[in-house]
Amino acid sequence: MARFLVSSNEFAWLPLSSADAFFDGNGIEEMKNSSSQFAVAAMFVVSFLVGCGASDGPDLISTDGEVKWQNEPLKEGRITFRMLEAGGNVFSAPIEEGYFKIESLPGKMKVEIIASRLIPGKFDESNGTPEPVGEMYIPAQYNSRSELTYVVERGADSPVFELSIDEKKI
Repeated sequence: MARFLVSSNEFAWLPLSSADAFFDGNGIEEMKNSSSQFAVAAMFVVSFLVGCGASDGPDLISTDGEVKWQNEPLKEGRITFRMLEAGGNVFSAPIEEGYFKIESLPGKMKVEIIASRLIPGKFDESNGTPEPVGEMYIPAQYNSRSELTYVVERGADSPVFELSIDEKKI
């Protein structure tokens, strides 16, 4: 265990057992300049090593695609890729003006698409003030009960998900 001791103009690292030896009765820690300089130098080295290391995260693949609702670009919504293989990881991104960009692991994905909109003229007044009421208008066949799939892999064509009330295509 280690403790950083700080006074008005000094900084140092000491083992926890030594810390009390440097504490004066007024609550201010006293350090020697050499200890302070060593501690500051050590912090810079540690910061450099931690900040400059290679990423330990997974190698994600970026997928750009389109979503159309009733033959028009979906104005706004959210797309989710759920891995059907190993681990079942979930990746999500916004849809704006019919386009999305999502980063995910490679593999076969279940695709879910949601979107909501305000219902004109409908308000909830249960809390005393009128609040606009919205609805999820993309049918469950494209989200909670989706059978849409897409295989994420490097160099794959950009997907276009064409949604309608009657049928689904990719």
